[in-house]
Amino acid sequence: SCCFNKKRGCLITLRVLPLYINFVKMLNFLCYFRKQAKVNKDFAAGKRLLSMSGAAIDPATLRQGARIIVLVSGRSMQERSVALVVDDALPAGFEIETTLGADDAQNGPFKFLGELTAADVQESRDDRFIAALDLEGNKPFALAYVVRAVTPGEFFLPGAVAKDMYRPSLCARSDAGRAVIALPPHQVEVDPLGSDVEFRRIGEVGGDTILGVPVAGLEEAWRT
Repeated sequence: SCCFNKKRGCLITLRVLPLYINFVKMLNFLCYFRKQAKVNKDFAAGKRLLSMSGAAIDPATLRQGARIIVLVSGRSMQERSVALVVDDALPAGFEIETTLGADDAQNGPFKFLGELTAADVQESRDDRFIAALDLEGNKPFALAYVVRAVTPGEFFLPGAVAKDMYRPSLCARSDAGRAVIALPPHQVEVDPLGSDVEFRRIGEVGGDTILGVPVAGLEEAWRT
């Protein structure tokens, strides 16, 4: 059988159609890896976490309430000037406090950051840091902002992305990782219902144990 068109005749047999679809998928798959292979030939990008005094910080050893400087840097390997966009998504548990500019690194308390690039736009959004700038060919860039670790837990730490605003396929992404925010040393988690309330294991989600309290235990806790 075939897909028949009076003007063009038999276009493609139904038996061949699945092979054709798989062929298109394969081409898209190869194009994806071709683009990935080009990524670091056009731009380079990296991200570092620093203390407020400039010391390197391990994202797996953060404390709730800590203030952290995020330094995103990289370089364009393009001969021409580019309209560069830097997009750095925040891990859950982090909030941006402020962005840092070139003056902060030259005259302020952040001289240890070295020279920061003067961006045309820097935005502190709820879920990410965004910057836009005109970058000359074969030149480096460096941008920084301050975050606070607000929620204890273990979170995915996304890589920062640097890309050409008008050719988004020309881009680079820094390595991703994991961020762990622990409670401060003087703070411990306590049972708000009292130590006499019985907790029972009722399941597990994503490796986390789910605990439940019998209704009778809640009623007894509320009475007391």
